[in-house]
Amino acid sequence: MTKIVTEVSRRKLLLRAAQGFGLLALSGCEKVFDSLSQNSTVQTILESAEQGNRRVQRLLARRGKLAQEFAEKDISPKFRSNGNPPPITLPNVVRSGLTL
Repeated sequence: MTKIVTEVSRRKLLLRAAQGFGLLALSGCEKVFDSLSQNSTVQTILESAEQGNRRVQRLLARRGKLAQEFAEKDISPKFRSNGNPPPITLPNVVRSGLTL
C-alpha cells in the first residue's frame, strides 16, 4: 500500500482560506450590491470614473480610433441581420412561408 503525502504550505493554506472567505462573502451580498447600485452617490462616482476613462482614452488614441457614438435618434429600433440566420422556430417558419 502506497502512502500519498500532500505537502501543505502555509502560503497555500492562507491563499485557500482567503479564496474561501471571498466566496462566502460574495455569495450573500445581493442585498448589499442592490442597495449600492441604487445609491445616487455610488452612481455619481461611477459616472465620473467613466468620464475620466473616456478622457484618458481620447488622450491616448486619436479621435477616429474610438468607436463611433450615436445619439438615441440615430439608433434603429430594428437591426438588420449580420449574416446569422434567425433561430428555427415555428413562428419564424410560418412567417417565411416554408413548409416542413
